[in-house]
Amino acid sequence: MGLHDLHQAWLSRLTLVQAPECQAPRPVALPPDMHPLPPSIDAYCAYPFTAENLAQAQTARLSADQLRAQHEEHTTFLEHWKKRKEQEQQAYLHKPTPAAALEHTSDAKAPTGPYPEAG
Repeated sequence: MGLHDLHQAWLSRLTLVQAPECQAPRPVALPPDMHPLPPSIDAYCAYPFTAENLAQAQTARLSADQLRAQHEEHTTFLEHWKKRKEQEQQAYLHKPTPAAALEHTSDAKAPTGPYPEAG
C-alpha cells in the first residue's frame, strides 16, 4: 500500500462540508410492508349493491317524458335556489353597518367636522 493509496483512503472518509443541512441525507429505511392488503375485501362491502347499478336501474325504468319532467323540476329548483341566494346577498349588502345603526338610534349628535363644536 503506497502513499497514494493511503491518501485516497483518507479522502474517501473525509467529510468536506461540516454543516448538516449541506450534507446528503442518510437513506431512509422503510419497513418491508407498511400497509398489508387483506386477502379479500368482502368484509368492507357491507351492501349487496353498488350505486352505479342502482342509478342505472332507476334511469332505465324512467320514460323520456319522466326524465324531461325530472330535469325541469331540478332546473326550477336550482333557479329558485340561485334567486334566493342572490336575494340573501343583496339583503346582506344593503344591511346598515353597526355604526350607522347606532347613529340613527342615539340622541347625541356625532361631530361632522374635524373640530368639535364649542359650546
